[in-house]
Amino acid sequence: MISIAERHKFILDSLRQDGFVKVADVATTLNVTTATIRNDLKFLEEKKLMFRTHGSASVVNPHTIDLNLTEKEKMKTIEKRKIARAAYDLIEPHDSIIIGADSTVLPLPKKSNRETILL
Repeated sequence: MISIAERHKFILDSLRQDGFVKVADVATTLNVTTATIRNDLKFLEEKKLMFRTHGSASVVNPHTIDLNLTEKEKMKTIEKRKIARAAYDLIEPHDSIIIGADSTVLPLPKKSNRETILL
């Protein structure tokens, strides 16, 4: 049987990695009831560690109109790194590119070991 602390760690780790979790998915993965996970999410939200939504939870407040870049950076980090890798492979030596201020492209200059100039 998994402990409360282990469940909370799993939920918070999943939130850090993906930006959100679904109650049903976490319950299935941890082999506990959805009621148990909802109670865990309530506790974690009271501690200001995440936000609950209907059937899921998020690292950011779902009631915020637009998120700041720091919060967006925390979401879907694996996917963003994959995009950066794919984009990096398309850049040839001596190419010039313009990178916008968006959380999806932020990993690109970090991936690059070529000369990077940020404006």
